[in-house]
Amino acid sequence: MNNDEGIEMYYLGIDIGGTHTKAVVLDAQGEVIEQRKLETEDSALNPEIWKSKIFGLIQSKTDELANGDSSKLRCGISAPDWQMGEIRKSSICRSG
Repeated sequence: MNNDEGIEMYYLGIDIGGTHTKAVVLDAQGEVIEQRKLETEDSALNPEIWKSKIFGLIQSKTDELANGDSSKLRCGISAPDWQMGEIRKSSICRSG
């Protein structure tokens, strides 16, 4: 299935947890293309490690599936509120 403009779309869901980050890629029909589980590595010594992994994952999927065209990949991210230890909100990000 394509969007209204005839563009093949992909969807990336990311769940950032304290220990693991899970990701799933769906095609426009909702079929799972790929699932991945990464160590979150939320380290007090270098808190940027997990952020780099997430940005790298988004960029690699944009390049691989959408030939670098960020308008073809939609991304949803869920993460706990690190201060309170509970999920307070989730974000929807749109590449591009």
